Amino acid sequence: MKFGLFPGVSGLVAKPARRAAVFLTAAGLLFTINSARGIVVVGSGDPTYNTTAPTGNLANSGWQWEGGWGDVTATAIGPHHIVSASHVGGGAGATFDYRGKRYLGVASYLAPEADLRVTMIAGTLPDYAPLYTDKNETGKGLVLIGAGGPRGTAVSLSVGAGKKLKGWLWNGRDGQFRWGTNTVAAVVGNGDPTLRAPLPADQIACTFDASAGNDEATLTVGDSGGGAFLFDGGKWKLAGILRAVESTFRFSATDSDFSAAIFDKGGLYEYDGSSFKLVPALAVNRPTVFYAVRISGSASWISQVMAGTATPEYTMFVESSASPEGPFTADSSVVLDTPNARFVAPITDTLRYYRVADGRFNITGVKVNGDKLYLSLEL
Repeated sequence: MKFGLFPGVSGLVAKPARRAAVFLTAAGLLFTINSARGIVVVGSGDPTYNTTAPTGNLANSGWQWEGGWGDVTATAIGPHHIVSASHVGGGAGATFDYRGKRYLGVASYLAPEADLRVTMIAGTLPDYAPLYTDKNETGKGLVLIGAGGPRGTAVSLSVGAGKKLKGWLWNGRDGQFRWGTNTVAAVVGNGDPTLRAPLPADQIACTFDASAGNDEATLTVGDSGGGAFLFDGGKWKLAGILRAVESTFRFSATDSDFSAAIFDKGGLYEYDGSSFKLVPALAVNRPTVFYAVRISGSASWISQVMAGTATPEYTMFVESSASPEGPFTADSSVVLDTPNARFVAPITDTLRYYRVADGRFNITGVKVNGDKLYLSLEL
């Protein structure tokens, strides 16, 4: 029985050189539609408002399936899988904090046309969201969950001798989970003329309406990747992943840009793809729109991921060598035991040194049982 770990610490722990942090952030999407960055509600500027799980008719409406995914959120959708927006980064090597336990991402999958990344985690999640797969979202109420910041200073325009409230500036992210509500206004896609930026097909669109109640919500810094849930068939289901929001405005064509949660953009200047143009004020509010990736549009692909038939973006694997100096090559005899967060290698009479490929992960423990070698992963 011969084996080695490379390049071992205290004779047990493999410590390959780490790469830079796995999480990447997107500066924003094109034009005035920016990556979604935090829940803002109409009815309160209190930073503690809606920071605990909803109750009453909204009890168990999705809060219980959200977890920390770096500085944003992801949603548990299976015993070994989570989903978030692809533009927030993450994937294999990132960690998912869920119900007091940390889970390591070991394989990631990018949706072919949507802003989605599904990640397989090591270990078994205790509970997870069912998916809404019908294509009948329009008009249905949503509960939105994100990890951004509360609303900031009021945005107002002078009207006659007074001022008219238009919304609130973004206030930066604080990482606090928050929830709000909205209603699906439409399902839109790449060819929709109302969009000022190219978005993948199958987007849920919602407007930010000042008269829709205290919990009416839109998005600010930190919300991308969070879940949007609707009630169907007697249970709450994941219907969308928060993605983008109209948020960049000016007070005049030559002023500096500002980012804000706006429920009436009439009288403000908005980018139209080439320049900032005045949005004419009307007798009624002209609300901004936010977008979520439509889960029903990617349901077939998600099923393939969870069945193990989709092609991964990246999968963790082990390399081995007869010498600690290498060369190391992929070792197909070493398999990943996902529920137990470990690799399993056969024990042979040949001396082998093992390391997790590419330096994203560490081996933190070794156990021999019969003819198997168990390599535990760092979480």
